[in-house]
Amino acid sequence: VYQALVFGKPAERSQHWQDRLAVQKTGGMVRTSATRGHVPANTQMQFLKSAQGAFSTSLLQLEPHTGRSHQLRVQ
Repeated sequence: VYQALVFGKPAERSQHWQDRLAVQKTGGMVRTSATRGHVPANTQMQFLKSAQGAFSTSLLQLEPHTGRSHQLRVQ
């Protein structure tokens, strides 16, 4: 289980994210994107709280159900 500080506020308090990631492995590096992929990635997101200031931010709880490279960063 992870926590992430993000800009903005999610439209829903809880969401299940399902994506197909594109993973490229070249030269010992891994690049991942959420476009035209074939590797399934699933994460449960729960909104925890938000703060207003110069920028609106939110604290999210993220629980990945698959362990893909850079999955949470891409989703």
